[in-house]
Amino acid sequence: MRYDMVTLDELRKHVLEDAVELIETLGIVEPLVTNGRELEPVPHLLRRLLTRHIILVSMRLHENDCSGKTGHTASIDSVLKFASQKAALSTAGISKFRKDQDKIKNSVEVEGFKFADLRSFRTAELAHSLHPHTPLSTGVGWHVIHQFASGTYNLVKEIEIALIAAGASHIQLLSADAYDHWATKGELFWRQQG
Repeated sequence: MRYDMVTLDELRKHVLEDAVELIETLGIVEPLVTNGRELEPVPHLLRRLLTRHIILVSMRLHENDCSGKTGHTASIDSVLKFASQKAALSTAGISKFRKDQDKIKNSVEVEGFKFADLRSFRTAELAHSLHPHTPLSTGVGWHVIHQFASGTYNLVKEIEIALIAAGASHIQLLSADAYDHWATKGELFWRQQG
C-alpha cells in the first residue's frame, strides 16, 4: 500500500466528516422511526433511505485499510494504522480502540444479526444492485442500527480525543451531545411536516 500518498490528518478529516454525517442522519431519522408516522408513504420512504444511509456510512467507517486506483480508504482502521506508523498513539491505545471496534461489530450479533450480514446488505443493496445467490438476512431492528451507528460515532470521537491529547492537530471535535442536538432538530422538522 502506498502510504506516502495520504496523510493521517487527511484520513482523520474524512473520517470525522463521515462521523458527523452519521450522527446527523441518525438524529434526524430517530423521531421518524419512533413517532409512528413511518407508515405514511413519504415518511416511510425517507425512513428507508435514511436508514440505508446510516448503514452505508457506518460500514464505510468500519472498512479495512486499503489503497487503490481511486484513493485510500478513510476508515477507523486506516486512522489506527497511520497513527501506529506515525507513533501518534501508543500500541496499548491502538489495541484498546481495536477491541472497542470489535465490541461494536459484535454488538449487532447479540441481537441475532451478524456483522457479516450488514456487510453483505451494504454490498448487495447499497454499493451495488445485486441479486444475491442466497437471500440476505432480514429483520435488523432500528435499535440494532442505532446502537451500531452511535457506537461507531463514539469510537471515532474517542480516537480523535486521544490523538489530540497525544499532540495531533485539532481538526474537529465531535460533540458528546450531537445525537440529542440532531434528534431535537429532527423532531422539530417532522412535527412541521405533519
